[in-house]
Amino acid sequence: MSLPVDTIARARFGERPYSDELVAVIGERLALMAQPTRLQLLDRLELAGVLHEQALVDELSTTQQNVSRHLRLLLLGGVVSRRQDGRAAWYRLADPEVLYPVHWIAGRVLAADGGVEGVLRG
Repeated sequence: MSLPVDTIARARFGERPYSDELVAVIGERLALMAQPTRLQLLDRLELAGVLHEQALVDELSTTQQNVSRHLRLLLLGGVVSRRQDGRAAWYRLADPEVLYPVHWIAGRVLAADGGVEGVLRG
């Protein structure tokens, strides 16, 4: 026997509609991730599991300062976690499910007529 969708949603996500406070937190989290460099960092961390900060700099071909700034924001937002090993910092996703909305959007874009190029052309 399967449960109705609304029952599953309430059990997993709490009462609906969402409170103003919850909507504000969701918006902040999505805004935090809605920056291209941060999305690239999160993508690399998901694929590798754990990466040294310098490996992320090398992967993205950007500056150490740029990567550090974005990782700090993601860390403060609870999206990534960090392990210090002396002077080295290792990062991982705090919760892999954080990228579910990103995967949903990527799947829809790739499935659209013309893929990414088609979506960009409008």
